[in-house]
Amino acid sequence: MGWAASCEAIRQTIALYCQLLDDQRFDELAQLFTRDAELPWQGRTLRGRAEIAREMHTTQEPLGRTRHLPHGSVIDVDGTQASAWTDTFVMLNSPDGSAAIAWIGRYHDQLIVEDGAWRFSAHVAVAVGEPLPEGVTPVSLAALDAHPDA
Repeated sequence: MGWAASCEAIRQTIALYCQLLDDQRFDELAQLFTRDAELPWQGRTLRGRAEIAREMHTTQEPLGRTRHLPHGSVIDVDGTQASAWTDTFVMLNSPDGSAAIAWIGRYHDQLIVEDGAWRFSAHVAVAVGEPLPEGVTPVSLAALDAHPDA
């Protein structure tokens, strides 16, 4: 898969993550992660697909209340590994029909090709104003390097 096709597949993976999370389809969402993925979530770390599928629902608003809206992904692909930084905001819909921004931040993702698809090996959401957790890489200018098939 070339660089441009990889970037589009990664954008699709990020968008699908958001839609499956909003739709509370956690078994399918877990398939977007590698078998040994780590997902820091609400003060703990979920490890592997089974734990992600089993535990994600414990922190979600009732079905239909949220919309995760990713935009402006910066992606750095290196063969079958990639880093992606995606600004995201989350809307929370109230029963009266009004909506408010519930969260603004950036996803810091590490992805690899596993079983023929781009999957998250690490997905870290950092809210605006919070420091980067240890080991999380900030957005990189390496993403601007020339790519042969861009």
